[in-house]
Parts: sequence; structure tokens; C-alpha cells
Amino acid sequence: MAHSFSGSLVPCSNMWPSRAKKMITVHIQTLEVDMKFSVPYRATGKEVFDKVTTTMGLRETWYFGLQCAKAGQMWMIDEKRIVDQVYIDDGNKPVQLNLLVKFYPLDVNDLIQDITKHLFFLQVKDQIRSRIIFAPAEVCVMLASYALQAKYGDYDAQKHKIGQLGNEQLIPEQVMNQYLMTKEGWEENVFEWWAEHSSGANIERDREWAELQYLMIAQDLKMFGVIQVPNNSH
Repeated sequence: MAHSFSGSLVPCSNMWPSRAKKMITVHIQTLEVDMKFSVPYRATGKEVFDKVTTTMGLRETWYFGLQCAKAGQMWMIDEKRIVDQVYIDDGNKPVQLNLLVKFYPLDVNDLIQDITKHLFFLQVKDQIRSRIIFAPAEVCVMLASYALQAKYGDYDAQKHKIGQLGNEQLIPEQVMNQYLMTKEGWEENVFEWWAEHSSGANIERDREWAELQYLMIAQDLKMFGVIQVPNNSH
């Protein structure tokens, strides 16, 4: 469940003309947290982006961008004002923007910050589940096992039972439909790999470790790092 953060971006007197004191509300959604800010009407895409990444403690900012899903998944242009790029509702509804991965490294091992890796993991996992990135069945099973390791830690046969993860979408539905296998059968295969990750570990197999293993497998998939969005240059 997403957390929320509220804050305000205070304009400097030498940056914002006195005639432009109107504020707008920007609602930023990520796969990890939601944030809501009041920003000056003249705030640019970069100023809002910098406020978001600073609040999150995200330093590897060059991989990310702000996207407006309601405008055909259009990426915000840094130099342009937000109000010149998205429709501002007269009813003062928040401007909805998403913070997403925009650029991918050649090797996920080049990612440094844990939060960077985590945001990559969440987005890639979502793309695999929604079939934006295609993964064959055996790869889906392996990825699901690392996703469970990241979320729940080491496998424990006493706590983790087949059928107890009913709300977990472990395998994309389209992949499951290609095989005559029950959901419990899929879970059993995933649990076997999950138990393998947890047995005889000589290193701390925490969330960060599991998410990196996930990304190292996913980066070899054909559509990894391919984002198809319309050209919003003007």
C-alpha cells in the first residue's frame, strides 16, 4: 500500500514574478510512494522533478523522468512549465504525474543506490506481469521466486504454504493459460526455487539481493529497456 507525503515548493522572490503567485497541486505517483506538492504556477518540469527526487533521496536521477499518463504517456520536458504541458483543471484538481524509469543502463549492476534498484525492480516486475516485457514460463517461475524472496525473505515451510498467496500474481495470466497446470501447481514450482534461494545461504539474501537477482535475469529479456511512447518534442 502506497504511503503519502505532502510538502510545498516555496518560490524564491528572484525566480517567480510577483504577479504569478498562483499555486497548483501536483500529485506524483510511483510504484513505491505517492507524493503531493503545491508548486508555483510557473514551475518547470525540472523544478518539480528535482523536488520529487530530493524528497525521495534519489540521486541517480538521470534514469528517471516524469510522465503524464493522461496526455498519451507524454514525458515532461525539463525546460517547459508544467502548465504548458498538461491540462490544468479549473476545479483545481491535482495534476497527475508518474515518476518512472526512462533510461536503462547497459548492465543493472551499474545501478548504485538501493532505491534506484528498487524502483527499477518494481517497474520491470510490473512490465513482466502486464506482458509489456515477454518472459517464457520457466523464466517467469524463476523471477517470481526472487520476487517472493524480496517481499517475504527466506522461505519457511512452516509459514509459507501452497495456496496462501492467493492475492499474489506470481505468473502472468497469459503464461498460465498456455499450460494445463493449476494455480497451486505454479506456486509449487515457484516455492521450490524460493526454497533453493534460502537454503545454505552464505550471504545475506535480503530484499536488495533478491531484487538485483531479478533484474539480472530480466535484463536479458528481449523487450527489457524498450519503452514505446509518442514523441512529445515541439
